[in-house]
Amino acid sequence: VWRPYKNADAVKEYFIKFGNLLAKRTVVSNNSAGNIYHNFININDEFAETRSGTTLTFTRGNKNLEIQPVYTSQTLTIGGGKSGLRYCFAKTSCSGSFQGAGNYRRTYYHTAASNLELILAHHWYLNGQQQAISAIVSGKKDYGMSQGSNYVLFDTTGDGAVKYQNKEATGWGMAFNDDTSEIAAFNTTRIT
Repeated sequence: VWRPYKNADAVKEYFIKFGNLLAKRTVVSNNSAGNIYHNFININDEFAETRSGTTLTFTRGNKNLEIQPVYTSQTLTIGGGKSGLRYCFAKTSCSGSFQGAGNYRRTYYHTAASNLELILAHHWYLNGQQQAISAIVSGKKDYGMSQGSNYVLFDTTGDGAVKYQNKEATGWGMAFNDDTSEIAAFNTTRIT
């Protein structure tokens, strides 16, 4: 996904869904204005929000969504909260019956830097079924995460390939599980 960011190179976003995990890599570069925000917008009273360090958890009943940075090139802070904006049920009008009774909530990660590389793990789980996520971020290698036997990695070295242990694939991302003999690569011409 390519998105414009005012006064910056095009924002690069990469997504990999594998098992119960959604991995997202975002790269913002040459932002002459500084102050990079990574936003989460939702209806304020629909989900309870908890924060622990830089980990966010949104809960509704026994269903949870945990979002945690597994790699960031800059120090991040969390901000935001309930906004003064009412939610709407139509794209072009927010009055009368189209206006909701509550407000939007904006939660965000922020850095004052002009460049940011960020890898987030999004994990959906029911109460009591949370699975730990481990970061793979050491040395000058491709970064990513593991959850149980599932591995997701991105080409963070910029060499057009993803390498981890005995696996290698051309492209911008790779996911695999040796226990289930699954492997996937994205924008690839070769997997070994």
